[in-house]
Amino acid sequence: MNIRILYLILGFCALLILSCNDDDPEPDSDNDTISNSQDNCPVNANTDQLDLDGDGIGDVCDSDIDGDGIDNDNDNCPIEANPKQEDEDNDGIGNVCDDTFNFTPLEPCDNGFAGPHPCDGYDLMAHFSLADLDAQ
Repeated sequence: MNIRILYLILGFCALLILSCNDDDPEPDSDNDTISNSQDNCPVNANTDQLDLDGDGIGDVCDSDIDGDGIDNDNDNCPIEANPKQEDEDNDGIGNVCDDTFNFTPLEPCDNGFAGPHPCDGYDLMAHFSLADLDAQ
């Protein structure tokens, strides 16, 4: 009988070893194929794991994506850091991400006028109206 007990114990141990499989995947709460322990946003799916400001919080979970201290909902440029929220043309888009904002000041010509293409000969013409020409 001792041999039967030994075989029974060995069989039981073999079953335990086989059932303890290390290939079991780690939990993935958001089903984005990134395990919770490696996911920078375990509650929202983000397979790309983007983290613009490098703070360890995935962009889909980050309330301040650019890390400038202004929440995304109140940031006039949520993907570029601009803590002072400068917006010189008052269009609601911060200077650092405003494509229509001209960062280079206009250069004055010898005639005192300035334009996007200074001293191109059109500076003076732009300042005359047809009414002015008819008056002469």
